[in-house]
Amino acid sequence: MTSESLTAFITRKRQELEKEEAPLKERLAEIQLERSQLTKAAIAAGIEPKPETGSEPKRRGPRPRQGTIKDIVVKILSDGGQGLTAINLLAELNHRNGTTLMRSSLSPQLSRLKDEGLICLTGNYWHLPGQPPINTNTPNEEPGPSLFAENGPGTSKPVPEAQGVKAAPGGGG
Repeated sequence: MTSESLTAFITRKRQELEKEEAPLKERLAEIQLERSQLTKAAIAAGIEPKPETGSEPKRRGPRPRQGTIKDIVVKILSDGGQGLTAINLLAELNHRNGTTLMRSSLSPQLSRLKDEGLICLTGNYWHLPGQPPINTNTPNEEPGPSLFAENGPGTSKPVPEAQGVKAAPGGGG
């Protein structure tokens, strides 16, 4: 009794699977065609709205897995206890949901939430009503030095451009 080589076995099994797969692929193509025809008929009969562009609506990125963008924004803000900038909200939303939404997808939702009174905008921070826009719970701490505080005379050179004077070509001075 001769045993089949591994190469021969793999080749034979692949051919068997291809033979089984061919009629299934044909049937799947028939189902997809019929589904497309039914969708066109439903649109023509007014049962379904006509897509605005192309046969399927185009998406800019994957949709969040759970809830709407608006639901997720409210959840993020309630979990954090303080406000976030739009870019930080977007990063957290994408992180939590494994998505790659663009800021252009988030901005209209933030505006709608604000119009509905569900969130507020203070400065650049989106937050829930009654929630601080930024963390203000820093008792017994003195503020750190300001980046713009004067540190004494002669600590920096004046910059001509900042004073309305054009600098010499090549940065000489």
